[in-house]
Amino acid sequence: MTIKGLEVQFQPEHTKIPALLASADGVYAFIDALLNGQHDRNCAVVYSLDRPMMPSGHRDHELAVGVDRVAQVGALTLAADDGCVSKGSLDGLAPRGATG
Repeated sequence: MTIKGLEVQFQPEHTKIPALLASADGVYAFIDALLNGQHDRNCAVVYSLDRPMMPSGHRDHELAVGVDRVAQVGALTLAADDGCVSKGSLDGLAPRGATG
């Protein structure tokens, strides 16, 4: 199975021409850009190119990705044609790299 990739919007220029992520290296570079970007550019909208378009020509889903490098936290919210999903809790969340 061939995966087409992801379309992402997290920089001003991406509103006209979204960035394309088609490899693991591209995904890592995207995450690094969010983590190292300006405080007002730490959230992105992601669309899978493998999901269908709606009859209106719009995507049938939207994945929002947000990160805060100082607090070492991130958030994901998925909106799909069958509803919106946000799941998770910060209660008891261990910092990255912590064990036990």
